[in-house]
Amino acid sequence: MRYDPHRHRRRSIRLRGYDYTAPGAYFVTIVVRHREPMLSQIVEGRVVLTPTGQIAQTVWCNLSRHFPRVTLDAFVVMPDHIHGIIVLNGELQAEQAESQPAADRIAGTRPGSLAAIVQNFKSVSARRINQACGTPRRRVWQEDFYERIVRDEIELQRARRYIETNPSRWRC
Repeated sequence: MRYDPHRHRRRSIRLRGYDYTAPGAYFVTIVVRHREPMLSQIVEGRVVLTPTGQIAQTVWCNLSRHFPRVTLDAFVVMPDHIHGIIVLNGELQAEQAESQPAADRIAGTRPGSLAAIVQNFKSVSARRINQACGTPRRRVWQEDFYERIVRDEIELQRARRYIETNPSRWRC
């Protein structure tokens, strides 16, 4: 099926006009499709990863190998979602930037952007999880992800604290 921008347009939850290739910290949440608790179990307030959770964690931890601008901060693999802080360092290099302005693109993700990094994580982890589980082409993740631009040190500390204490607040 051909892409039709009027028919296939999803409402973006991103901050309109914000450059998501800009240096800074981003607090992201990536959710498992149908909130299936497949990544971990919470036992006495501690995370115990499942085999699929171990795959997701490995792929997450390798993001900075594939994206030189990325530094990973606090993260947690919960039963049905992942919270993490992704820090983009430095400016996007000219050869990494897309020549066509975002407003002129019909579809696609800007290289080097937060969305490109999350898409890479979701794609690689889903492929590896499906390979391990023998479930080719099964959708593992919800289509979008949640993000919050971390604006200052206070917000960064608050996000870290939220991530660190998330397992102790988990209710089955």
